[in-house]
Amino acid sequence: YTKIFQKLATQEGYERFCRELMRKPLRPHNGKKSDPAHPALFPTGEVPGKLDEREAKLYDLVVRRFLATFALPAVRETVGVTVDVHGEKFLARGTRTIEEQWHVIYKPYLRLEEEELQVKETQELHHPVVSLLDKQTAPPKRYTPASIIKELERKALGTKATRAGIIENLFERNYLEGRDAIEVTGFGLKIIVVLE
Repeated sequence: YTKIFQKLATQEGYERFCRELMRKPLRPHNGKKSDPAHPALFPTGEVPGKLDEREAKLYDLVVRRFLATFALPAVRETVGVTVDVHGEKFLARGTRTIEEQWHVIYKPYLRLEEEELQVKETQELHHPVVSLLDKQTAPPKRYTPASIIKELERKALGTKATRAGIIENLFERNYLEGRDAIEVTGFGLKIIVVLE
């Protein structure tokens, strides 16, 4: 890791992060999941040749993700507020970042919502805006390729490397159709009946 960090420190945009992270022992945070068949992707530290805009973004994503794994965990605070309106209880939540830590490195690719609630315990709210809406619940959305991959991962089916291929096979064999909102074809339904 030290050799990679030293090489990355010579590249524009990464020097500050590398110098700061090298002050402590370099130990990456690997997270809870692991896939021994497919180890983590990380940069070599070599300066890339001429990259087009898309390639440069991908390289930057890989480097920043790699560096972020060595940073301290970020600290976020979630506050829940229960509002009592004539015996009816309503719940609101707000989350804010207290210590950015690894977020500073990974910021261009990080999508976090910051919703800070400015209330005190037992505070009375005067004239809050209240809207009464008459709605019905909507059925669940259809699967997309990305949501199916998440479901396969949740159920521990396949590996990271094979999940996308599984979905592609389902389309190629005419079991599924529609890329944005996936539907089972008539042929796919018949296959299910036969297999059952």
